[in-house]
Amino acid sequence: MQLQWLIPAVLLNSDRLLNHTLNTPDSNVTEVANREQLYRMALRDYQGYLPGRLRQEDIDLALGQWIDISRPIDLLSLLDKLRQEFIRWQGDRFEVKHRQLEPWLTLLSQVDPAWVISTGYSEWLDNGVLSVEQVIELTRAQCPNALPKRFDGEPIADNHVHLGGHGHYSLSMAAFALHLNSRPEQTQDRWPYRQEHSLFNSGSCDITKLPVMFHRLFSLLVDGSTECESYSWESLDDHRVSPYSTKLQELTSSGPIQRLLVAATNENGPASWLLLTTAILLLLRQSKSVYQTSLVQAFIQTSSVLRNYMVVSGVGLGDFVDYFGFNYRKPIVGMDYGRHSQLYDLYDNHLREFRVAKNTYKYFADVARVCLEAKSDAQIHFVYHFTRGFETKDKNRRYTKARQGSAKSVRKLQKFFSSVTFDSYPIIFENFSNSQRVDLRAMLRGFDVAGNENELPIEVFAPALRTLRSATHRHKFPLEKRLRQPFITLHAGEDYGHVLSGLRAVDEAVTFCDYQPGDRVGHGLALGVDLDKWIERQQHIYLPLQEHIDNLVWCYQHGMELIANYPQFQPAVMIVKEKISHFCYELYGKEFSPRTLYQAWLLRRNCPLMAEKKGAELDAEWLLWVPDASLIRKGQDTENVSDMTDLYRIWLKYLERKRHDKDREQVVSISCSRVGNTDTCVLQAGQLKDSLSPAELELIHGIQDLMLERFSQSQWVLEACPTSNLYIGRLETYDEHPIFRWSPPKRDELQPGGKSNRFGIRTGPVRVCINTDDAGLMPTTLENEHRVIKECAINSFGVSDHDASQWIDSIRRTGVELFHSNHLNWTT
Repeated sequence: MQLQWLIPAVLLNSDRLLNHTLNTPDSNVTEVANREQLYRMALRDYQGYLPGRLRQEDIDLALGQWIDISRPIDLLSLLDKLRQEFIRWQGDRFEVKHRQLEPWLTLLSQVDPAWVISTGYSEWLDNGVLSVEQVIELTRAQCPNALPKRFDGEPIADNHVHLGGHGHYSLSMAAFALHLNSRPEQTQDRWPYRQEHSLFNSGSCDITKLPVMFHRLFSLLVDGSTECESYSWESLDDHRVSPYSTKLQELTSSGPIQRLLVAATNENGPASWLLLTTAILLLLRQSKSVYQTSLVQAFIQTSSVLRNYMVVSGVGLGDFVDYFGFNYRKPIVGMDYGRHSQLYDLYDNHLREFRVAKNTYKYFADVARVCLEAKSDAQIHFVYHFTRGFETKDKNRRYTKARQGSAKSVRKLQKFFSSVTFDSYPIIFENFSNSQRVDLRAMLRGFDVAGNENELPIEVFAPALRTLRSATHRHKFPLEKRLRQPFITLHAGEDYGHVLSGLRAVDEAVTFCDYQPGDRVGHGLALGVDLDKWIERQQHIYLPLQEHIDNLVWCYQHGMELIANYPQFQPAVMIVKEKISHFCYELYGKEFSPRTLYQAWLLRRNCPLMAEKKGAELDAEWLLWVPDASLIRKGQDTENVSDMTDLYRIWLKYLERKRHDKDREQVVSISCSRVGNTDTCVLQAGQLKDSLSPAELELIHGIQDLMLERFSQSQWVLEACPTSNLYIGRLETYDEHPIFRWSPPKRDELQPGGKSNRFGIRTGPVRVCINTDDAGLMPTTLENEHRVIKECAINSFGVSDHDASQWIDSIRRTGVELFHSNHLNWTT
């Protein structure tokens, strides 16, 4: 994030500045020297968002662009500067300026756009440009992130949307202000971690009091508090929490501020928070006392800090899972977030494929009712996702409890798909005015595995996925209606410690799950990440020995595929082979050939629990659960000592190892550098150190291209989620996204020797679609995802507007085609 935009974020969101505001309501009494030091300390809390360390002189000069350091903060002036810099009035809405799209999206990671947008609405109200009635109507159609909307009416499909992560956090903000009826009970360890909040992280301030402070400040503003009312942290002890929606409805005053507040209570979407922020800023514009001004500014700061705990910050899926599971990003009372998330941003030309973790008929019946009432049944279908997550009882890599759980889900889903009740299920509308029959089974069209990719590996779910996709469950009734085969779309290659781990995860997904044409991989960043930038940011890697040798064996196998036609990779392949020999001995106490180790790795696609059963018990499903049954049987034959015995024993040894998050007894330290390190080329017995040589990095680049070519020839599709990948991954700007390598906007880059085909391995682009992933945690829209990638093609890659428009439109059409090819009409 650039320093010039980080400054306003700090002034709005710093817990250090918030604490000072709450403890010193009349900030005029603060000495200038103390205030300057406070600002400097607050900005240093945000050092991690900048590429380098800050000089004190840099801080003072940057602050001076936004505020007068010698005076108290004027948040209205600051917000107005942001409005003038980033958004413009379009006659019936505020939108981000064309040239400021990417900086605006970066700013939204730290600043609530509602305050910037409402600065405009409050000014138009104060100046008489807009009436209260107009503002109420306009906020209903206003994009809460001020992102542009297309008007061409062309269909557009979002094929990667987690229902639990869709929607908008502004409902929670409005609910805290209007509907909170008791003190929230949330322990500190349930709050996500934000590195910049040093006071909350250290325990100097109690983060769990933040929602109550937010509610108290709002109540003081609504009640017209006098100057004797304190709003320090200590004042919360006597604060009585009660809903304000009822009190506001009883207001007798008919002034603009009161009318906006009352209107906010009648809204159930993002407009509610926009109306509240507009009313608060109108109050600030008209404030005639220092106390009221300080009170409003304290509310703005408190709401800004609270809001940022609802937006993802950090690197990796571990941090993301904490934010996804944060209770307060959804309303805990007063608003129906479930219905909101199903229909939010679903315009007539939008198609949406939701990922869900629920698979009960009651759940689909409830969703069907919402869709039918909104007449959106032709726009929505669902993908059921298994969830990665360790079971406490699973101590080794057999993952017995997790496998038993996935097998149980398979039986439940097979029962659901074979039901003659659910193929024509009556849906009664909420007002009992109408009813319609639907095929609940046809709503569920595919399968996925979501969650933290660094937890359960895909091998745990692969047998279940193969079984479900086969659609070979036994019929229960003679007239049972069969449905078209479901598809598979898996999260893979998104978050990884080593790029080879990410590439192998993608290969395990497509190999173990027996991918078919049209199947998809979600994210897949490892397939196109720039290796030089990855090395620069990663610098050093620590991997369990088992994972490291798995990566080397996998790399060697694919290197062997390459050298048949591209012999320049042979030296690197030989280096990898020597490393396999060394680390294999460290792991197993003896050496095995790379071929034996690779075949043993392939055995992981089998379910060890089902392999212990007799094939007759599973009938036609036997080979879906245990595709290598004959090899396993040979390996189990103690009288027949052969290569199969080695494969089987290596597999068994792997299964009995500690699960990989606990496997820390043998950890390999790997240095990353484009400059060769000759010291680590000589591996000594007992040494668990390695390095990535320039030759190996070239080999990995070649393997990336080899896999992309395999995707292209196999007709598999990559799902790009650009904003999500910036928030969760190590990408820093949109132009680093691998979509520009998967499917370059300049086709000549795929010519042999071109930027995206350096070794001449690829014959064409990979089909991709663009999606939002979790727009409720990372402010974006589907149209914005397409727009920002198009603008990036123009501004960063020198593509003409005409060519960029054609390129992004072809990606849009791919998404629509994918949706329609998988969709079934589930209304009857």
